[in-house]
Amino acid sequence: MTQIGLPSIFRGALLVLPFHMDCKIRGGLFFELQDGRFQFLDSYETPPLIIGADYVLADHELTNFLQTRNIEEVTFRPAVLWNRKLNEELHTHARVHVGRKFEADQIASLNLEGDQMLLMDGLSLFVSPSLKMALEASRFDYLQFTEGLSDFTF
Repeated sequence: MTQIGLPSIFRGALLVLPFHMDCKIRGGLFFELQDGRFQFLDSYETPPLIIGADYVLADHELTNFLQTRNIEEVTFRPAVLWNRKLNEELHTHARVHVGRKFEADQIASLNLEGDQMLLMDGLSLFVSPSLKMALEASRFDYLQFTEGLSDFTF
């Protein structure tokens, strides 16, 4: 929790911020095709969590865990990763649709009670403190978290 420069009436209050969630394992870039598949653009690495422009892909183990948390405004559907060069389809991930979205200037006013996932500007995935704690207590060592916007420059 972070204390920020608030008016004196709020001094001493702790501001609860979401945590930016990312994957330590880097992989290739993907492009979403009109038919819903995701085409590899460069490397053929498939990390367990892939975050791109308006999409989040999670491997089945992470997807199964997230589904047990009953997170509001989050849905899952199978995803197909397509290697055009080999004409090979991988069915190792699911698309995670995150319905809660926010802009950077709204971060201090978010209601973060319970398990939540949020997308900032369609590119950055955030989770509530309770979901972060649940993920850290699980076997997902490849996930990394930073509080608020500490990873971002504006």
